[in-house]
Amino acid sequence: MGSQVEIGCLVPASGASRRMGTNKLYLPFRGRTVLETTLSQLADLPFTKKILVSKNSGDAAKDFQWVDGRHSTSLHQSIRLGIQKLLSLGTSVNGGTFSEAGNTFTACDAVVIALADQPFLETQEYKAFLKECLRAREEGFTLVRPWNGERPGNPCFIDRCHFEEILAEPDHDRGCAYLFQRHKEKTKKVFSPPHFFQDLDTPEEYARWTN
Repeated sequence: MGSQVEIGCLVPASGASRRMGTNKLYLPFRGRTVLETTLSQLADLPFTKKILVSKNSGDAAKDFQWVDGRHSTSLHQSIRLGIQKLLSLGTSVNGGTFSEAGNTFTACDAVVIALADQPFLETQEYKAFLKECLRAREEGFTLVRPWNGERPGNPCFIDRCHFEEILAEPDHDRGCAYLFQRHKEKTKKVFSPPHFFQDLDTPEEYARWTN
């Protein structure tokens, strides 16, 4: 991801799919499952580390480090598990450190959190978003997210200066929305196509994308 900036990718995929009525990540989509399609779109991007938090170790595609999410009870808890794994793997670039329980890890510069139920986002669209993120980081922003009017979308970009805040945050099912609410002055809003604001939560949404 360039000679100076190391970015990790985190895919939280341990949700209960309550609104879908079945595990949506294993539903067919373009000849694969929803999850397989999402991971394939991310696979060739130059992330330093790729983390998947899910309930099944067999979910992890090539180059993705699996994190056990079987006991995760919220989206935020899955994100926190992924951040912990990202930090423990470390990277040799830039020398940023993070301390926890007496251990010091070398952290990457930032992470992109990509939702597992957005299989319709293409690799080229992720690349374009990453370019916007790098440009925004150079301008001093630490958070980047697709935005359209008042509506936020996904994926989102989070600088490592927020990692400790994520690990300290109590569990809830709002993901990292609180970061963007707390740090509006550090947030870059990137105008994006409509499907950056959609996911597959219900049978109706799934039918719309597969018919």
